[in-house]
Amino acid sequence: MSAEEVSERESMTKLKESLHVLKQDAHELQSRASATLRELSDRTARYREDAGEIIDAMAEYCKENPQRAALIAAGAGLGLGVILGLLMRGK
Repeated sequence: MSAEEVSERESMTKLKESLHVLKQDAHELQSRASATLRELSDRTARYREDAGEIIDAMAEYCKENPQRAALIAAGAGLGLGVILGLLMRGK
């Protein structure tokens, strides 16, 4: 075998090894991404459940205390209106 052929074989071997390492890295990244996606999906489901419970509690409070709920909503709306008015006037 000539030196050129040996060099070519060594290059091919190095390329194959590099490809193998890249495949392993890609598989590892895919596994981590899948695990992260599952974790985010679980968190989203928990937050959705918690938000539903909060909304249900608010609705129950509004049914039990309609006048108080209306006053709270009016106060919050007024406060937000004042804040937005001050911010818009400043521009």
